[in-house]
Parts: sequence; C-alpha cells; structure tokens
Amino acid sequence: MNIVILKQWFNDYVESGEEKSWRKDYESTFNKVQEVKQKLNNSYKLSVTKDLEFLSEFLKNDANGVASKGQSNLANDVFDKIIRDSEFLNVIENIIQRPTEEAYKALHSYGEQLLTQYSSTNRPLLFNRACASCTLDVSTLVDANKFNALVRFLNESEIITIPKEIQDNNWYVKNKFLVEQVKTVFKEELETGKTDLFSLNIFLWRIYDRQVSKNFNAKSAVNYLNDRYPNTYTSTKHIAAFKTSQGRELALDPKLKTPIIICDAEPPIELKLLVKKAYSEDDPRHHHLSTHAKSLMLGNKAYYIIVSNRDDLEKLCVWYDGNLDQEKINQFRNQDNNVSKLEKPLNRILFGAAGTGKTYNTINHALSIVDPEYDPQLDRKELKKKFDDYKEQGQIKFVTFHQSFSYEDFVEGIRADTDDNGQLSYEVKDGVFKEICNRAAFKHVSEVYIDKEIDDFVAQISLNEKLLETKTGVEFTVFNSSGKGGISVRTTTQNEIVISKKAIKNYLLDPSENIRSNQAYAWAIARYIKAELDEKFSDNDTRSKNFVLIIDEINRGNISRIFGEIITLIEDSKRQGAEEELSVTLPYSKEEFSVPSNVYIIGTMNSSDRSLTGLDIALRRRFTFVEMPPKPELLIEIEVEGVNVGELLKIINQRIEVLLDRDHCIGHANFMSLNKDRSREHLSAIFKQKIIPQLQEYFFDDWAKINMVLNANGMLKAKPIERSALFPNIESDSEDFFEEQKTWQLVETAFDSIASFSKIIKH
Repeated sequence: MNIVILKQWFNDYVESGEEKSWRKDYESTFNKVQEVKQKLNNSYKLSVTKDLEFLSEFLKNDANGVASKGQSNLANDVFDKIIRDSEFLNVIENIIQRPTEEAYKALHSYGEQLLTQYSSTNRPLLFNRACASCTLDVSTLVDANKFNALVRFLNESEIITIPKEIQDNNWYVKNKFLVEQVKTVFKEELETGKTDLFSLNIFLWRIYDRQVSKNFNAKSAVNYLNDRYPNTYTSTKHIAAFKTSQGRELALDPKLKTPIIICDAEPPIELKLLVKKAYSEDDPRHHHLSTHAKSLMLGNKAYYIIVSNRDDLEKLCVWYDGNLDQEKINQFRNQDNNVSKLEKPLNRILFGAAGTGKTYNTINHALSIVDPEYDPQLDRKELKKKFDDYKEQGQIKFVTFHQSFSYEDFVEGIRADTDDNGQLSYEVKDGVFKEICNRAAFKHVSEVYIDKEIDDFVAQISLNEKLLETKTGVEFTVFNSSGKGGISVRTTTQNEIVISKKAIKNYLLDPSENIRSNQAYAWAIARYIKAELDEKFSDNDTRSKNFVLIIDEINRGNISRIFGEIITLIEDSKRQGAEEELSVTLPYSKEEFSVPSNVYIIGTMNSSDRSLTGLDIALRRRFTFVEMPPKPELLIEIEVEGVNVGELLKIINQRIEVLLDRDHCIGHANFMSLNKDRSREHLSAIFKQKIIPQLQEYFFDDWAKINMVLNANGMLKAKPIERSALFPNIESDSEDFFEEQKTWQLVETAFDSIASFSKIIKH
C-alpha cells in the first residue's frame, strides 16, 4: 500500500474544501435512514401511504445526500407497483436494520426479479446507493462501472493491493474492503477527530474523480465497454469491438490516448458529444473493422466519436442501447450542470508545453463559464464571435503578464490626468482586475429598468430638489431646470451645470468607485440611483452573470508584486458570500475591497518555460492546474505523402520525454496548418522554422541529442574538427578533447525527401 500518495491526495482533498457541502447532505441522508431504523426496531412497518417520500429518496430520486443517480430513472408507475409489494418492503426493512452483504444481495436479487416482471430491466432501482445510505462501511462511489474502474486503478498502480478473490466479488464486498483499507491508513486522523467516516467515504469518490475519470484513455474505455457488454469483446492489436444487446457493433483503436468510438449513427446533439468525422459508405476508414465489426467497415456509414471521459462514454452507450428518451436527456443535462460546478474552479491555470493550445482553449473555458447556452460543438468562428461579443460587453477581459506588469496595472494605482482646461490632477485609477470585480459585484438589472429608474429620478426632482454629496463630501443640489426631463445641479457657489443622462447611465452600466472624466456629479447621482435599484431588486430578481479574467503567460509576471494582498482574497473560501469572506483596505483608494464569487480567473502557463515547482507557492495553492498535453490524435487523419503526422509527433515526444522530460514536448499546434496544405514543402518548412529551433532551445544546442530525437534521419550532419587547421599552436596533449568535439549542420537536401520524415518514425 502506498500510504504516502494516499496521504498526499487526502491533504489536497481536505485543503480544497470540496467535501463540506456534500458531507453535510451525506450525513443528513444517513441520519434520516438511522431514524427510520430506530422506528423499525420498535416494530414500525414501512408503507406506501406513510413513507412514499422516504422510499423515493432511498431508491429512485435524482439525488440524495449520498450520490446523484448515474443510471436510468424508473418510471413512476413501475416504481409504485414495486413498492406496493409487501415482500420487497420487508427486504428494504432488512437492509436498513442489518446492512450486510446478505441483505445487499437479497435487495439486488428480489429487486431485479420485480424489474424483470414489470419489463423495466433497463431502468434499475438504485440498489447500491440505497445500501450506502444505510451504512458507513461502504463509500459514496455507488456507480458499479466507475467503482470497478477505481478498483483496477488502485490495484494496477499499487496504491492499494486488492486480492483476486476481492476483485472478483460484488460491489458491496469490494467497497467494504476499500473502506477498511482507507480507515487503516487514516486511523490516527479518525481517532483525533481530524476527519470522520463521511469525509473518508467521499474521499474514495474523489480519487476516482481526480485520478481515474480525468485520466481516461482507450484502455479505460475498453475496460468500461467490457463491463457493460460482457462476452462480446473481440480484438486485435489494432481494433477492439463490442456488441450491444440489440446486436449493434461499436469499436475503437485500443492504442490511442484519447478514445475514439466508431459507431453506426450520429449521436443526438443534446448529448454534446464531439463527432470527429462522419464517413459515407465510400469513405476509406480503419481497415481492421472488416475482421471484427463488419457493420462499420467500408460500404457502410460510420461515425468517429471522441469521448474524453467516462461520463461521455456512458452517454453514448445509453443512446446506442436505445434507452435514450427526453427524461434521460434531461438527466444528462442535469449531470452536466453538476459536473460543470465541480469542474469550473474559480481559479484555474492551463499549463503545457509550447503549441499545445493553451491560449486557444481559453476561449472555450471562458464561454463555458459566461454563456449558459455554451455548445462546444459550434464552429470555431461562431465560438470566437461569441467570445468577442462577451469581451465587448465587459464580461471577459484579457491581459498578458510580463516583467513590467505591476500592482498598479492589475488592482489600482495613481495616474496623472489632464482635464479639458489643461489642469493636471492625480487620480486613483482601477486596474484590470478591480474593474472586472466592480462589474461583477453590481446587480445586473435590465437596461430598460435603468432607463425607467432615471426617468423616475427626473420625475422626483421635478417635484422636489434633492440634496446629494460628491465622493469627497461636497454637497450639491439636483433639480430639473428645463421642465422637459433634463437634470441639472447647483453647486455651493451657485453655478448651475447640466448633467448628461448618458453619463449617469454609463456609471450604472459600467459601475466604478472611481470618477471618470471629472464627472463627479454624474457619479454621485448614479450612486443614488443605484441604491434605489438595489432596494427594488433582490438578488433573485437580477440576472446572475459570471465574469472571466484571462491572464496569458501568468508565470512571466512577478506574482507577489502584481497580486499583492489580493492573492488571499481570490481563494474560494475568502470570496464575497463565502463562510470565511475577507476584505482588505486598498493602499491607494483606502476602499474596502473583496472579490465577488462570480469572478473567474483563467491563466495560461508554458511549462517548458518554467516548471510548476518554480511558480509562486501562494499562487499554486489557490489555483487548479489543468494540463494541456500535446494531442497527436488530432493529427491522426493528416498524412503527407504516406507519413502520418500524428504518429510522427507522438514518436518525437516519446523520445523527448526519455532524453529530457515531458514538460518540453512539441505541441500539436505546430502542425495544424497541415490541415490546409498537406504538401511535403509545407511540412519541411514547419521543421526548419519551428521544430528544429524549438529543439535547439530545449537541448541547449546539444545537437547529438537533437539527432537522437530525429532518429538520425539525415537532416543533421556531424563534422569532426580539424585541429591542425583551426588550432595549429595547441599542444598535442589536447587531442582527446578535440576527438570528442563535433560541429553540426543542417542537410538542406534531406528536407526535400519524404524519406527523411519517414525515418523519424521507423524504429
């Protein structure tokens, strides 16, 4: 057992604070069941009339405190028939009172019998979740397929050794075994009260979520499909095929990192699955399909579907099995919403080697946060247009860090300004982060309501003048001088100034604590109207908007200098409305400042430029890191005169990982232009202008290693040093040094031959 890794994962889990809300709901559900258990011990009997709500939450509802359902939802009429079966109620009472393996098996056995009787085997009851609601001896990972994936992962990675007899047993036995192992590891923490069984049981789900689900590959997909479609698996080295109970075939290449499922129809758009390519009957495709999945071979339509995680694969299988209806679509949509809450950290950094699409993908990440109708399958041009629209509206801001970027640029600072009369003044100006926080903190009511509120204000001052104060405390009078809806102010020196409604409206649409263009009176009037709006509209009435600040090259800036005291406030638990909300007094404006909970920060970081360990520790602790690895699979369809570019990149990166490390790989973006121009000349230009120079930088001009990366394909040529010609006066005792030295040069003619590129792959 690898106790060190388990402790490290647990510390990360506790520090994230993710389990707090779930743990509370989990304990609440468990306590409800214990209350029912107490009643049953006192001769109480369950009945449909008295306990329908409890039974529904126990066996059927979308979610209880233990877990949300990951299976098909049982029809209400079938559920009503099942729970009216007196013997089934006895089985339920038994597992509540004695949650043993025998009771679990009895619940499964009799429940499956009833489901078969009512022709509802594809819409099961939630037996595992029911069991986990009765006892803390099993974890909250109730989905059998996901749990099996966790068991395989822990055993294969030697984190927890699981005996063969346990691996081959049922969900209850395996789960109880894992919980006992984890309790042993954290015995001291349990005894000292640093954790409890609720948190430890959620911890097992967290291991699955972070270590298994996020590391989904073709092998994981094969294991899932083998569990789902037992005794149908046929395979070669190049293809793995399965059959559904209806006889429909699906297949995948088991060697790929990201699974691409080949099926006979296009999934419905509601499932939001990415179709890599649609093949007509005449389009050539994977030739091994002819031996193991003939319905998908040449002569039939086929669709290549990218599945990046286990949930996507489950969606595809539910649809492919013919079990998809509107209710199931709604369930998947709710699951997506729940996942998005877990997978939308407030602060994240996309990191990876150069050319892996970090900045490119900030658009998708930002839109998934600000756009409630975000569809990743939209054309790139449409996504970019949406992104630009949100950027124009101020919901998204983009900035690049560099060595000269400062706190004054990011939070606030004093700037010199000149008015129309040439008068110089020094004002506190908001930086990009404070600007977006001010926008996010404002209640976003419709522009129509803002116009109406301004009109109401004009009506008020038409009847009675109002006495207001500027930001500095100077009083002034607001009145309607024209009688036609105009707004004027009278200063303490009796000067009268007409105030533009547009200036007031701009402050309401784009709120700021700072005065713009010396419009002190417009700012004060807008502040008064804003207070009126806040009173009229509750938080439930206003539109909830999310805001995103994208920080490109976040590791190039001086983090402590740029963030200053704000680094504390960006933590989830320190945001506005959080349990441990904090605010600070800003040094220039002297204002109290806190960070709204609807402000998201997305950073990008080139890991080949600086390793993660070199990053500011305070920043690392407050950000979730999302790796953006090279994706040679995106190039798998690109061939240049018979050379597969995806395979080419894959081999190059494998060699770099051995000779250097995985932080210095070559990104797939370098080759994406080959989609438009698949000529050898273009591939040659990419190597000359991008790949070779990047390798020079990575290996510090160690040409021998660069030649190894290229598999000695002839693009580089070593020349021995002629000592006598270059160093005629050097003593002969330096011969050994000169024998080891070589100079290297590019062989231009090698780039003209496709054979040179083929040799990179051959091994």
